[in-house]
Amino acid sequence: MRGNQRKKGQTSQEMHDNKGRGKDNGGHNGQTCQANQNSKRKRRSTGGTFDTISENTINKVTVSKDDFMRMNTDEKLVTIFDLLHNTNLLSEKIDSIEHEVKSFKMESESTCTRLKILEYKIIDNEAKSRKNNLIFRNFPERKWENLEDVIASFINDQLELDTTNMYIDKIHRIGSFNDKQTRPIIVRFQNERDIEDILASAYKLKGTKYGINRDYPKEITQARARLWNRFKQERANNPKGSVHIGYPAKLIVQKTVVQDEFPDWKIITQSHRTEQQKTSETVTKSPVHKTPSNPISTSNRYASLPTESDESDTGDDSDSTDDAHATDQYSQSMIQMEAHLNRRHHKPDDALGATSGTPNTVAPQNR
Repeated sequence: MRGNQRKKGQTSQEMHDNKGRGKDNGGHNGQTCQANQNSKRKRRSTGGTFDTISENTINKVTVSKDDFMRMNTDEKLVTIFDLLHNTNLLSEKIDSIEHEVKSFKMESESTCTRLKILEYKIIDNEAKSRKNNLIFRNFPERKWENLEDVIASFINDQLELDTTNMYIDKIHRIGSFNDKQTRPIIVRFQNERDIEDILASAYKLKGTKYGINRDYPKEITQARARLWNRFKQERANNPKGSVHIGYPAKLIVQKTVVQDEFPDWKIITQSHRTEQQKTSETVTKSPVHKTPSNPISTSNRYASLPTESDESDTGDDSDSTDDAHATDQYSQSMIQMEAHLNRRHHKPDDALGATSGTPNTVAPQNR
């Protein structure tokens, strides 16, 4: 039975009301269909797309595979151009970041070098300020002792040197008093020649409990202590040869350095501190290729691609011809795709300029 026929027991008024409700439902279904149609992805406009892409729109072009498959030819070409433009911007940003990282790395290396120069120079200056100091060890302590008389008697008796013309500026024991340990005596002489005479006669103390050393900074003292065991071995192996520890801490056997605790001492201490700083500042202030903030137009987007003449200026002739040829083909394909879009939208071919030349010859297009 048809839906518009009267049902059993149904009046004409009820049948008329049902028809009105059916019309209302039909109107509602029509509105729902229209809303669904409007909610679908709108077709993208091909006009002015390239001019609106700038540095701030990077990573905003995100198209899934399914959406790309549903696009028509124009939309796919526009999407490809957008992605290529974003790739170009990202590449420029990466180049800028790489340059900055390289600058920071060189500046960091220069800073480390300057710090090492300062450290070595401080140690060297401290050692030079102590060059007239000698440390005498294993001298028993006595209450109310006169250290000048103790050292003078020791030099006269043990080293057999005349102390008449020796002058002492300062003399004292190192550290605080300790019953279990004898504190060493540090002596500062006025004349450096007295230091050389005393050290030259120190061999006479062999077999005794006394010892004489130069007063070096802590860093040099520890480094020379690391050489002591090998020094004794080399002395035993070369009883008649020349074996000694040179400044600051290098073991020399037969005029040959066999171990050096500061191998770069001479180079570092002779380096210029301000020259290192100038070098780092020059690297930091060097020009950095930054991404342009202005939008790139459609016509000159590929103008920055290297041409065959540009490749020849780099000095690498092995692959320059192939790279230039591949780049030229890529540029031509991009320009042809743009020309295809312009033709689809009834734009004149002259808007693209001379497409047969290199990308640098493309005339600017007014959109």
